[in-house]
Order: sequence, then structure tokens, then C-alpha cells
Amino acid sequence: MARLNAPRLDEREQQLVQSAVRSYRPDLVETLADLLRYERRLSADEGNALRSAVGDALMAEGIDNGAENDLGLKYDHLIDRLGRITAVFD
Repeated sequence: MARLNAPRLDEREQQLVQSAVRSYRPDLVETLADLLRYERRLSADEGNALRSAVGDALMAEGIDNGAENDLGLKYDHLIDRLGRITAVFD
């Protein structure tokens, strides 16, 4: 488990990713719990899966009249943050 100064999600980001995972990828609950429990980088596969779940939430909840709403902007930022926590190579 790589703990190389991995960026951490703040409390609001944690709530958003937990909501997205519960709603769109419940199979990732354990992966997310592990990320939040330990300071570590995600593997490429884990990071891609979590970003995909957040992307699903963004598409379902974060767009009004063809534009990102406030929640969508938060999801978009979260996708970027998860990318910074993801290892470049497995």
C-alpha cells in the first residue's frame, strides 16, 4: 500500500464520493473505505472506477438545462482530486 504523501480528500469531498459510490457503484464501498481509512494512492484501476462512479453522479445529478449546476461543479472538481490520488502506474 503506497503511502507516499498521497493527497487527502476533505470532508465534503469524502461525503460526495461516498454518495456517488453508494448510488452508482456499491461494489466499491470497500475500496473507498480503505482509501478513507489510510493515506494512500489509489491503483489506476481503483482510481478509474471511483472517477467513473463520480462521473455517473455528475451526469445524473449535476447538470441542469445542459450546464453543470453547483453540485456538478463539485463532482467535476472531485474527479480531478481523485486523479491526483491515483497512482500513475500500477
